[in-house]
Amino acid sequence: MEDMKIYLFAQALDNNSTDDWYEYTQNSIEKIIKENEQSWVNNLIFELTNEGEREIFHNVEC
Repeated sequence: MEDMKIYLFAQALDNNSTDDWYEYTQNSIEKIIKENEQSWVNNLIFELTNEGEREIFHNVEC
């Protein structure tokens, strides 16, 4: 069975910060640092959402 991967997106609250992607697996959570990997995840999520529009499923405040 293939490992499930969950991607988490942390959106910056202002224009002075960066948005971050994280990959969560059964064993760890790691920040996706490489720009090409961030682009790949972003494009994958964009393609999987209805009509290519981004959807928010959960809004979590920390």
